[in-house]
Parts: sequence; C-alpha cells; structure tokens
Amino acid sequence: MAEPCETRHDTFLRMYVRQEPALRAFVRSLVPAVADANDVMQEVAVVLWQKFGEYATSDDFRRWAFGVARFKVLSWQRDRMRDRHIFGTDLMELLATEAEIDAGRLERQREALRLCLDKLPVEQRQLVDAASQRASSP
Repeated sequence: MAEPCETRHDTFLRMYVRQEPALRAFVRSLVPAVADANDVMQEVAVVLWQKFGEYATSDDFRRWAFGVARFKVLSWQRDRMRDRHIFGTDLMELLATEAEIDAGRLERQREALRLCLDKLPVEQRQLVDAASQRASSP
C-alpha cells in the first residue's frame, strides 16, 4: 500500500535533515566555490526527493544520498571541464571516496563533541558557544 504523501514527506525530511551536514561537507570538499557547492546541494536535494519513491526503506539512506551527491558533483564537473581549475574525473572519484569515508568519521567526532558539551554547566557552555561563534566569524 502506498505511503500517504505527508508521511512520505515527513520521512524524507527527517532522513535528509539528519544527513544534510555530512552531505554538504562531502559536496563542499569536492566543489571549490561555496556558491557552486550550494547549487550542487540544491540539485542533490531535488533528485533525492524526486527519487525517494524508488528508495527502498531497507537501504542505507546515507549511502544512497552520498551516491546521488557523487553523481551530481561529477555532472557539475563535466559541465565545467573547460575550466583548468577543475580536477579530472579520476581524481574527483578518489576525492569523493575519501570524503565519504571522512564524513562518517567527522560525524562521529561531532556527536562525541556534542555529548561532551552537553555535560558542561550552562555558564561554561555559553563561554564555549561564544568563543566558537567568534572563531567562525569572518
């Protein structure tokens, strides 16, 4: 029986939002300019949503999403092959594989950091948050 559209939409959003930071880091590691990476991410999100009906819930959403992102990055690269600042396909494939492996490691590190920060008293947590915001400001 087909899943109601709203439930399907909610399911997709939950899965996508959970993986979006890792997907964005993956795409950003392969696409040099932030604006281009944002464009690729939009295309990835559209394809994931369009093909979500074909996605088997027993499959690993993360692996599926990373595969779509990889193909979108390669498509973006092919469209810009005349630009001498773009990596070749073989190097891009190697970088994509390494970035996908690193994304899992980075996600585990972020989760460990979050757990540590959750143990801090409120005042100390506010100090860390303020320092982090200053460090990330241009």
